[in-house]
Amino acid sequence: MQEEKLITMNESRKYETICRVLKKEITQKTASNILNLTVRQIRNLTKAVKKKGIDGVIHQNKGKPSNHAPVPIEIKETIVTFARTKYEGFGATLLCEKLREHEKICLSKETIRKILLWGNVYRGKKQKEKHRTQRERRACRGELIQVDGSYHDWFSTGEKCWLLCFIDDATGEVFLKYSPAESTIELMKAIKEYILLNGCPQVLYVDKDSIYKTTRVQTIEEQLKGEYPITQFTRAMKELGIDVICANSPQAKGRVERSFNTLQDRLVKENRLLGITDMEAGNKHLITYSKEFSKRFGVIPKSQVDLHRKRPNKREIDRILCIQTKRKLSKDFTIKYKNRTYQILKEQKVIVLTRNSVIMEERLDGSLYIKYKDTYLKYVDITDTIRLKQHYAEEEINVVEEVKTMNRKEISHVKSLHPWRKTNSLFFKKRKF
Repeated sequence: MQEEKLITMNESRKYETICRVLKKEITQKTASNILNLTVRQIRNLTKAVKKKGIDGVIHQNKGKPSNHAPVPIEIKETIVTFARTKYEGFGATLLCEKLREHEKICLSKETIRKILLWGNVYRGKKQKEKHRTQRERRACRGELIQVDGSYHDWFSTGEKCWLLCFIDDATGEVFLKYSPAESTIELMKAIKEYILLNGCPQVLYVDKDSIYKTTRVQTIEEQLKGEYPITQFTRAMKELGIDVICANSPQAKGRVERSFNTLQDRLVKENRLLGITDMEAGNKHLITYSKEFSKRFGVIPKSQVDLHRKRPNKREIDRILCIQTKRKLSKDFTIKYKNRTYQILKEQKVIVLTRNSVIMEERLDGSLYIKYKDTYLKYVDITDTIRLKQHYAEEEINVVEEVKTMNRKEISHVKSLHPWRKTNSLFFKKRKF
C-alpha cells in the first residue's frame, strides 16, 4: 500500500490553481503570476497533475530519507571495528568497495573517509608541496626594482613608522626612506626622489595592495576604449613609462622581504647608537646608510649596462606624480572639490563651456591645478567669500527676527473675575431690551 503524504498549504494552493488551468478558468500566464512561477513551470505542472493528480505538485523526494542525513553511531562504530580488524590497512576507496560488496553497507567514499578520521583510524595523505624554482636575478641594473614597506619601531621610541625600500633585482642596491604611511602620496614622493637620483627604471615589482591594483568595475568609457581600471600610482607610472607588475605571493619578491629582516636588526641599532629618534633625522642618515648597505650586501650584475632611462625634467615629474580627479563645470563656472568652491575666471587661453569635464591635479606639495585640454585654467578660491556671505545672511535674519519680536504687541487677556467684567455683566443684566 502506498504511503500517504501530507499536503502543505502551498502545495494545496498550487494544486487548486493548476486545476483551474485545466478547467480553462484561467490561463497559464495568469497562473504563473499567481504562483510566482514561469509559464514553462506551469506547463510542466499541468502535465504532471493530468498524469498523477495531486501527487503531480508534490516534490519527488518528499518522504524519502535525506542523502545528507547523519550516519547512526552504531554504523560508525561497526565500520571503525571492521577497519581495525578484518579490513586493517584498507584505504577509504577500497574499504568503501568491500563494505558494499561483503557487508552490505552502502556509503560513499567520502563518508567512509570522514568516519575513519572520526575513529582515528585513517590519516589523510599529506599533499606534496608545490615545487618552486628560484628566479634568476635580472641581468642589468634598473631592469627591475622590488618595492615594499615595513611597519616597525625603527627609532626604539615605541612609535612605529614605515620604511619604504626600493631594491634593485640585479645589483641588490637599496633606496630607503622613512614615511608616516604607506600611501599613494608617500610612495609618489619616494619614487620621485628615486627617479631624481637614478632615473626611471623599467619595471616596478610590487604586491597586490590597493595602491597598485584596484578591483573597481570598468566604467562605460573604459569599456568602449578597451581599458581596465587602474590606480593613481599605476596611472602615474604608466605616464612615466614604468611597468608595474604585481607579485602573486610574498615569496615571489622575497629579496625585498628578506632585506627587512636585516634592516630591522642592523638599522634599529644604528639609529640607537647615533641617537636618531625622528623621521627627519632618520632620512638624512639614510642617504649615507643606503650606500653603505648596498656596498656591504650588493652583488655584481651580469651586465654592466644601466637600463635606467633618462629622467624627465622636474616640472614634468611634478605634473605626472599627482592625484587626478575628474570634475564638471557648473552653470556658474564653479567647481566643488573637497568641500571647497573654485571660480573659473573669464579670461582663458582656451574656450571653456559649462558642463565641460576638467581634471583636478593635486600635487605632492599640496598645490592644486585645474586642467582642460592640456591647458591649465586660471581660477580663484571663493569658498571663504561664500561662507562669509552665508554668515552675514544668517546674522541679518536673526536681527530681523529680533526686531519683529520687539515690535510685536503683547495682548493682555482680562480674567473673568476682573471688576471690569463684573460691572459689564451687571449692566447687561439690568438693561432691558
